[in-house]
Amino acid sequence: MNCQKCKAENAKTYRYCNNCGSKLFDEPKDNYNTSVNKAKIFFFILLAYIGLLHVLKFESTYVTSLVCDIILQL
Repeated sequence: MNCQKCKAENAKTYRYCNNCGSKLFDEPKDNYNTSVNKAKIFFFILLAYIGLLHVLKFESTYVTSLVCDIILQL
């Protein structure tokens, strides 16, 4: 891998240039926030589903299939 700054040749496993010390590539961003947001949405949908089932006296298969489709899209 060549350094963008000084054009020196570096091994693929290096994070920083062996010649000038600059970063060879940007590190990937953490997916923690995305995972947390998906978990929040999942539990909100689950809570809404339980509330709907309570209101409908647990008699709706349409609501169950709708909620399952929404959760699978996450």
